[in-house]
Amino acid sequence: MDVSLVRGNGIQSQNGTVVLNGTRSSGLVCAGGISQKTAEILCNEAGYEYLVEYNATKNVGSSSKLDCDTMKERDISVIAENLSCPSNSTDLGDCSASVANGSCDADEALWLSCTNDGSQYW
Repeated sequence: MDVSLVRGNGIQSQNGTVVLNGTRSSGLVCAGGISQKTAEILCNEAGYEYLVEYNATKNVGSSSKLDCDTMKERDISVIAENLSCPSNSTDLGDCSASVANGSCDADEALWLSCTNDGSQYW
């Protein structure tokens, strides 16, 4: 499963709405219950070394997240809930999730900010 952070009209960025791209479907992850470890794993899977921040999309500015028109055009919706990675996880394959049941919408989707700049941690 490929992970990307997408904002605006589909631009990949180091901060944006989390989109899971699988062989059968692509979609969003519900932010509910996401731990810092799970957010870190998602940043790593998206190609970044460090997590800066994570939140639900409703709590970030509109220019920093995937817009509704793009989600409608590409038929993107929330496909995963309860994504959880154990503390000893090294990649997304160590994690578990359930198929979304409609209780989480795009406003509740996961948003991440990631970076490769480790200077803020030293």
